[in-house]
Amino acid sequence: MPGQASPWIRLLAARRGEVAADALENSRRSGRIVYEELRHAERSWREDLRVKAASSPEATERLIVVWYAYVLQVVGEHMLDADYAARPQTAGFVSMTTAEQVAVFFDGADSWMARSGGPATDLSDRAVQMRPAPFPRWVKIDPCPRAHLLAMVAAGKEIIECAGRLLTQVARVSRTHTEPVGDARHILAEASATIYFAQEMLADGPRRGDRAAVAHHLRRAIETLYGFGRVAAAPHLLNDDE
Repeated sequence: MPGQASPWIRLLAARRGEVAADALENSRRSGRIVYEELRHAERSWREDLRVKAASSPEATERLIVVWYAYVLQVVGEHMLDADYAARPQTAGFVSMTTAEQVAVFFDGADSWMARSGGPATDLSDRAVQMRPAPFPRWVKIDPCPRAHLLAMVAAGKEIIECAGRLLTQVARVSRTHTEPVGDARHILAEASATIYFAQEMLADGPRRGDRAAVAHHLRRAIETLYGFGRVAAAPHLLNDDE
């Protein structure tokens, strides 16, 4: 970590234009509460489904909000780790691009977590939160660093596994929203196919032009997964979006 880095490592990091990741690591540690919160939100939502075959607005909203935070936390963590792996001599320092992008993700996750514990004051506020949330900005860089591509693949695979569990739960009890559940399954399958195709492309060492295409499709897949928690928690909202 930067705090224990030798003068030589600090000099090497400076020559590479890297910055210390201390603040990002602090955000990572504080943000990891999202994993426990997601388990709690999913449990409450699942219990509603089991007992009433429909989740309450409060449980649904909480799961959606925590899901947004979860996706951003996962992608941010994988980007940090991928940057460290790409430059092991200066692990604990990251490129300025990585630092900016991870900060966007961790700040976004923190913002969603701050909203997850608050009561919904009225139906209009709840309606706003139930609309699709825009994904935070992507930092512009061309070509996209290979470490970022690898991070998106790894994060995508982790998120897909969690998304699959959510979808399985709602499919077991849904009787009135079978068509939206099928649509949600299709959305997840498309995102999954993109992630695994990108993984194969990266294994072959894509050229610069191909790398730009891989980056574009990976970002779209991550954005799809970001919105997937809302789709799984309340599949009928797919009809409302049309």
